[in-house]
Amino acid sequence: MVSPLPSLASSGLNLAMARPGFERLPPATERDQAAAARRLLASLPSSGHQGFNRDFLRQGGMQIAFLSCDGADPADLDRLFAALRAAGVTTLLGTAVAPGAAPTAVWHFPADVALYDAFTADHREPALAWSPDGAVSMLTDGEDIRTIAAPPALLAAALDGRARTLREALAREVGPGAAVAYAEMLDHYAGLVFDPSP
Repeated sequence: MVSPLPSLASSGLNLAMARPGFERLPPATERDQAAAARRLLASLPSSGHQGFNRDFLRQGGMQIAFLSCDGADPADLDRLFAALRAAGVTTLLGTAVAPGAAPTAVWHFPADVALYDAFTADHREPALAWSPDGAVSMLTDGEDIRTIAAPPALLAAALDGRARTLREALAREVGPGAAVAYAEMLDHYAGLVFDPSP
């Protein structure tokens, strides 16, 4: 069993990911990757929720798309991971990224639907998973929304023409308390939301 490193903050990810399939990065690499992960993100001013840094998206030629965390169609994740495999993504890194918290453990795990599902389901805090080559990054807000950042071609393969349908379904599913934060997030991503022709 993998034990948490004392130099990093304790979190649900530190404790719950000590299971087969997940491997902690060596300490120096872990610190570097945790810091790099934070640079991909920006806090939204009103809600304080995390979103992808717009400069990171633009510089990488990336757009974003949304999937629901709760009550999602399992086929949506299956399509996403099939597209990742086709793009050569075989492993992911993952860490908790709660706003204002110290960097936490960084886990290395195969790009597998069940393992990614475990990574997002074992905690109720914002978490980021990304491929080491930067081809894709996936941010969960810990409650409702999984935001996928990737080049448009990868999103087209992953979403199979469902980008708009998924976004509209998610807008209906977010609770009243989350509606303002969701609107702020859409405003933050203006011009960067993947939306192919209707």
